[in-house]
Amino acid sequence: MHVHHPFDIYTYNNALKRVPPHFKVLVSLVALLIVVASPSFVAPIAIFGLMYFLTVVKAKIPNKVYLKALTAPLLFTIPTLPLMAFFFGGGDVLFTVNILGFSLAATRDGFNLALLVASRVIAGSASLFFLAFTTPMTEIFGVMRALKFPSLFVEIAMMIYRYIFVLIEEAEQMIFAQNVRLGYNTYKRSYESFGLLVSNLFIRSWQKGERIFRALEARGYEGQFVFSDQSQQKITFLPLSILGAIGIGLVLLAYYTRGLTIF
Repeated sequence: MHVHHPFDIYTYNNALKRVPPHFKVLVSLVALLIVVASPSFVAPIAIFGLMYFLTVVKAKIPNKVYLKALTAPLLFTIPTLPLMAFFFGGGDVLFTVNILGFSLAATRDGFNLALLVASRVIAGSASLFFLAFTTPMTEIFGVMRALKFPSLFVEIAMMIYRYIFVLIEEAEQMIFAQNVRLGYNTYKRSYESFGLLVSNLFIRSWQKGERIFRALEARGYEGQFVFSDQSQQKITFLPLSILGAIGIGLVLLAYYTRGLTIF
């Protein structure tokens, strides 16, 4: 049984796979910088729309898969928004809520701060998803090498990326074997099976990692991976000029909407 992560499946099967990887990295970085620097929620929302268009419409990533990936940052963000609205900022009180005899007030500045943080999280996640869904990790590592990242850092990053899937694959195989033996048919057996899974997963993953490393050495591995590097592809003037124009437009949008708030 093998694990196929959605990102890995679509990075090799999308309509933008032939676009130079360093250009896609540049697009993602420019979007992230504007998102982080934007003082209002308008530019991040515009960037989210642009990244959604590039990922779903242009790269043809299924909308269902994209929205499923977006649920992870949303689940982290949604619980933090009330905390910001009630406990951060000042200004006029918008409304109050009584909880267990305590009165909590949502302020104007707190609400606007929560909206700004939520827009940044969504737009930042969309910028990273664009890169993750359209660019294989091997090409990203190639860009890192072209940018003169330390070779040891790149090699460690590649090892970590590979062994994450080793860990996931071992966990999936163990859970499958436990399910076949009815390891989760009752609450008591579920707790016992989960305990066995946690206690044995690290050991089995370590052993499999050792076998993979010995296999690499048998194939001539000497501390550096060799793979097809597409980071040397040249970017033509037209996409660079389009990216520059969009980037300037988003910066101007962020500047002229810096004081815009909902309340």
